[in-house]
Amino acid sequence: MPDWTLHFVGGINRDAAGRAYYERVLSLVEGKRVQVHAGLSQDALDELVGSASMYWHATGYGADLAT
Repeated sequence: MPDWTLHFVGGINRDAAGRAYYERVLSLVEGKRVQVHAGLSQDALDELVGSASMYWHATGYGADLAT
């Protein structure tokens, strides 16, 4: 969809590896219709989700649910 923007929302680890990963993600989406949001307040998250045309929640993706 040419007029849509993909938003990724989550937290980042504040250690050097987490910061490097976050910076790498930012560089990969540069110039694309993608925004990365880290550490949003609950109000900002509610506003973003409330304005979304589509919502996909992936917490736990790939987790071993048998354990």
